[in-house]
Amino acid sequence: MSRIQSLFKDVRSGLEPWERTPDRALKEIGRSLRAEDIAQAIADLDSLSATREQIEKETPWDGDATDEVHFAQEELATILKNIPGDLATCLVEGMRSQYSGTRFWIGLTLREIQFPGLGPVMEEALESETCPLNRKVFQEILDASRRGAA
Repeated sequence: MSRIQSLFKDVRSGLEPWERTPDRALKEIGRSLRAEDIAQAIADLDSLSATREQIEKETPWDGDATDEVHFAQEELATILKNIPGDLATCLVEGMRSQYSGTRFWIGLTLREIQFPGLGPVMEEALESETCPLNRKVFQEILDASRRGAA
């Protein structure tokens, strides 16, 4: 079990499986992360994105299963939005993921933490992005960063 998974398991202790993890606990995990934990979180987002793609391919009608994956991705994004500022550059690697879901969540996270190099990162992402939703979101993030409102 990775360190981030262990931290997550600890904060979920006592919660029922259907209960959401409290935001304060997710933020606390984020503040305690190290560079290697961020790389693991990106790998976890990749795994969740692959799972979601598989569910959508095999059982597109199964909204409950995709909802569970979405909630897990959202919780990881909340964790990553709270990482120490000096580690924000570690997130950029996630924009190069083969999974559109990972790129989506990392893009939103970079916007949320007001990453200083956001403009060039979004420009690079837009050059290679094939997912229409991601292209729309990344363009909006880029436009906002150019206005100074990202």
